[in-house]
Amino acid sequence: MESEDIIVGIAGRDIDFYLHPTEGLLFWGFICCAGKKIGFGEESTKYGEICVKGDKIGVLLEFDKSEARLTFYRNKV
Repeated sequence: MESEDIIVGIAGRDIDFYLHPTEGLLFWGFICCAGKKIGFGEESTKYGEICVKGDKIGVLLEFDKSEARLTFYRNKV
């Protein structure tokens, strides 16, 4: 992953902001310039289109009983 990649996501309360998100704990996110998702303890995988300048990224975190669901949107899609 390149240092200029923009990553959007959510993190646990104790994340170390001096580490890259893929090196820290409890982070789930979307690598905008690669169109991939990353998750705690997982390899990055394809998740949507590559973003370009001007795109708007949305993050939706839903809780349902003991389960959570995280969804990323690019230009409302």
